[in-house]
Amino acid sequence: MEPVIVHRKDSTNIGDMASCPKLYFDWLANADVIDILDIHNHDLSGRSVILGGGGLFHPPFEKFLQYIL
Repeated sequence: MEPVIVHRKDSTNIGDMASCPKLYFDWLANADVIDILDIHNHDLSGRSVILGGGGLFHPPFEKFLQYIL
């Protein structure tokens, strides 16, 4: 099963859009990409999760990171 990439996909923030690991690593070409704000809508059981982008460890994202754990 391909890994899933979790990052902030805010189309109004060029930094967020440029921080997706899929853009930089060929081996992630088939990986699913999920916005961290939508993480609760996905079952990550048995999936390898790659966190990408800056700012994900700021307090507003803590509940989303807890869901991943």
